[in-house]
Amino acid sequence: MNPWSCHEWSCPPVPTMVTPEELQYLHWLGSVEWDGESDAVEFAPWLGATTIALASGMVSNPRRKSGLLHTFDNFVWRPFMEPRSKIQRPNGSDFSDLLRANLGSLASSVVMHRVELPKGEHRISRYPLTGDEPLSSANPFDWEPPVPIGIIFIDGAKSYDAMRLVLSRLVPHLAPGGAWLACQDYADPFAYWVPLLMQLNSERWSAAHVLSANTVTFRSVSPVPQGTPRLPAIEDLSSEEGISLLETAADALRARGNPSSARMVQLGICIFLADKGDRGRAIKYLRSLCWRFPLVSRNSRVLREVSEAIERCLEVRVYPRPLRLIRECPGATIRWSRKVRSMLR
Repeated sequence: MNPWSCHEWSCPPVPTMVTPEELQYLHWLGSVEWDGESDAVEFAPWLGATTIALASGMVSNPRRKSGLLHTFDNFVWRPFMEPRSKIQRPNGSDFSDLLRANLGSLASSVVMHRVELPKGEHRISRYPLTGDEPLSSANPFDWEPPVPIGIIFIDGAKSYDAMRLVLSRLVPHLAPGGAWLACQDYADPFAYWVPLLMQLNSERWSAAHVLSANTVTFRSVSPVPQGTPRLPAIEDLSSEEGISLLETAADALRARGNPSSARMVQLGICIFLADKGDRGRAIKYLRSLCWRFPLVSRNSRVLREVSEAIERCLEVRVYPRPLRLIRECPGATIRWSRKVRSMLR
């Protein structure tokens, strides 16, 4: 059993886009694993559920002597946020007041920074830019940590360039005794750059905690390796190297007992290849994965999302129609498989 699964803490009712396990984990990380002296950093707090989890954990840590949580966002309201929060706000409005109100007494332990991370130029995105996005008044992320960083929670690196920037700015400032890098989008195929760049610098950290969905946390190596992390531009990374890195990351998840997240990382290979313009290999790889997924799987929805995104981008039908029908009717599939098994007895 994972140590955070029996950790006693209840998150207040704040809208969030992460799982209850991830919130429980962040509180445990702050209250049990944090060194009590370094600062922590969070990207994309939204309305504050993850901020509250991590900050309240840090405040309750018996080793705490100092240390603040620095949270970074552009605080610009987007249309996709309304159905997830049941809150109505004008498109482009500032929502930092909602976060500040939700923090309550924890506000003195949290420093809010209004910044903008690079959006990047990707052929495929879960939330593609439409051209009518509101302008942000946030500043580009160019921050020098005042003290060493002990925890980094990355949920806002929504482009390859954003992840490169975050790692290039913060890795040189990791606490020398070891730091925690929690990557919330690690198992999101639409954010393939997260496992890719983490795997590319695997000599600097090792996977420490693998959650059932999305988040994987790494522990930095101590003493810190010399030199800067390798963070090439996507055009300087070959298709072969990208595939190898993501397959290695997927194999590591499978070895840690999480084949579901491993399949998600492999789906990211398809989007990576499409972003690279490697059309033929992206189609071939995705068709192969379609047949290798379990017929009835909780990941079927993500497989369909990735397939449809690649089909729109490459203008070709990829997902075999028989498999689509089976996976969209899991109840009928289960009844059919039971009937077949009974006939074979």
